[in-house]
Amino acid sequence: MASDQPTLAAALAELQTSLPAVHKTSEAQYGKYADLAVVSAALLPVMGKLGLSFSAKPTMRDGESGREFGLAYTLRLAGSDETDEGFYPLSMVIEKGPQAIGSAITYARRYCLCAVTGVAPDSDDDDAQAAQPQAAAAPRRQRGKPPERAPGNLPRHLDGAARRAGTGVQQGHDAGGGTQRGGEAGALPGPVGAGSSPGGNRGGRRRR
Repeated sequence: MASDQPTLAAALAELQTSLPAVHKTSEAQYGKYADLAVVSAALLPVMGKLGLSFSAKPTMRDGESGREFGLAYTLRLAGSDETDEGFYPLSMVIEKGPQAIGSAITYARRYCLCAVTGVAPDSDDDDAQAAQPQAAAAPRRQRGKPPERAPGNLPRHLDGAARRAGTGVQQGHDAGGGTQRGGEAGALPGPVGAGSSPGGNRGGRRRR
């Protein structure tokens, strides 16, 4: 014959079918979060109707490296001897003063209560994203037409004449017939481009 005594597992399963919505309403430097008062006000009345209770207290215990400070917490079911117990280490804040210790205890109470019941505060902000600095999107560099070089900075042919990329024409020479513009008398024009005919006058020597 099955026992009518409630079990912690059954009560917890029933609680998780009707978990209340817990919203993140407090602000911190890393984003929004649900503080202990909000979590407790939403969750504890629902737990109480099912005979569930949660308690937590700061305490010391023997650890692997000696005495250890932390938060001992317990989830209980009324009318049953079953409990779910745990310990949240807080030794790292002991030397930071009473205010830091108090903040750490409140933080641990909130996280342990959420953890043992399965409640998850919801918000538009995701915990993982809020905890990490957002990298600003780097502006995309737009490609434009490169600035035109001054004549004195242009690449040079072997004969010293300036040229412009993509034109195939030397500055200082006429593109049509290879005649010189304003250079020294008797200066030889360089090659005009790959399309010059071998027998033509382009790129050849011209004698006055």
